[in-house]
Order: sequence, then structure tokens, then C-alpha cells
Amino acid sequence: MNLREIAISVAPRARLLLMILSGALLVLFALPLCRGVWNAGIGAGMALCAFILFLTASPAAHAVLRALTKSAPGRALLALAALLALTAAALLLATGLCIRSGLAAKPADGASVIVLGCQVNGTAPSLTLAQRLNAAAAYLKEHPDAACVVSGGRGTGEDITEAACMETYLLAAGIEPERICKEERSTDTVENLTYSLEILRENGLSTDLAIATSGYHEYRALRQARRLGCNAGAVPARTSAWLLPGYVLREQMAIVRDWLRGR
Repeated sequence: MNLREIAISVAPRARLLLMILSGALLVLFALPLCRGVWNAGIGAGMALCAFILFLTASPAAHAVLRALTKSAPGRALLALAALLALTAAALLLATGLCIRSGLAAKPADGASVIVLGCQVNGTAPSLTLAQRLNAAAAYLKEHPDAACVVSGGRGTGEDITEAACMETYLLAAGIEPERICKEERSTDTVENLTYSLEILRENGLSTDLAIATSGYHEYRALRQARRLGCNAGAVPARTSAWLLPGYVLREQMAIVRDWLRGR
């Protein structure tokens, strides 16, 4: 059996595998919609999976692909598409390894905790913010001498600042009020860190940082902290499995954006 015959025999099984895989991933990316959760990663993941499913399942798509292979311009277009797909796969792998590396960075002894803000629903923390606060509370209980800055201003749909919400949550979790400082001006990660560092310096507290945020966000947060001249380690929070695909893909897109911007 020559290579062409092998390719012909393998192609239907490969298409079936891609159909099953893309269909399963489409469902996973769509799950957060059932809870009213939406972001760019969810949208991009759904669009990509739907496109692959269309290419593998649609007879019309198969006919177009076969037609493209019969002309030089068509083959060039397919080669370009393959190159773009390989580039995207390489970026997904590289950014995935970066995210994983962020989880391994350990805070220095005596580090101050910064809890990065996230959506507040009225006056209650969102699921993601609650998970960050649970990770921070566990760390603070294990390190009773560590100070903490809860960092986040007030955004759309929020009745109070994220910092105020986080302070209330940590107090209810048993963290002493004198250990908690509030930073209520910030609107993004860079401002979270910049304004929190100002508070730490004003109070004579350690500027070695233990950053409490979602595990997938640690790499970018640590990268920004180090750009500000800080020694920083991770206090990663778990993310619910049904949220993970969309949130991780959004984070990977943000990492590539930061690389392009030189940040």
C-alpha cells in the first residue's frame, strides 16, 4: 500500500475523530453560557470548534476542499491555511507552558499578599473572585505575619468596590482586620499592582509579593509585578472546570497581545 492509499484509508477516521473532538469542545466552551457567563475566549473557542466541525462534517466543505487541491492557487491557499493553523497551535502550546510556569513560582518568606480584584455582583463576589479569596485566606492563615492588600475599584454592575467586597469576605473568613489594606482605585492588573505597592510602601510593609489570583492568570500577573521591580510568587486559585476552557483561551490571547505590545 503506497502513501496515497494509506492517506485515503486514514482520512475518514481522522475526520470522524475531528468531528467528535470539535463537537465535544464546542459543548465545553458553550457551558458557561448556561450561567450567563461570556468572554472573548468563550466566543473564540466556540467559533473555532464550530468551524472545524463544519469542515469535517459538511459535504459542501469537502467538495470545496477537493476543488482547491486541483489548482495551484487553491493548493497555495490550503498551504497558507495549514501554516496559520500550525502557528496558532504553536502559540497555544507556548502560552500554555507559560501559564503552567506561573503556577510554580513560590512567594518569598515574609511576602505581602495582593488579592487581584474580579467581578462583584451587586455586593457579593462572583464565583471567580470567591475562589481567589479562598486561596488568599488559606495562605494568610498559613502565614499569620503576612499583610494583605485587596485590590480593585468599582466597575459596571457593582454596588461597592471590589476591594470592599473582598475585605468583607476575608473578615468573615477569620482574617484579622489590621492585616487587610484596601486599594479601591484600580481598573486592571497593572493598576492593581502599582497602587497596591504604593500602599505597601506607605505602611512600611514588604514589597515581596504573593499574588492571589486565578491560576491561569498568574503568569501575566507575575510578569507585570517583575516589570515593576518586585520579587513575586503565586498564590493560585482553582477555577471551576466548566469555566476553564474559555477563561484559559482568553488568557492565552491576552498573553499573545502583551507579547506583541512588548509588555
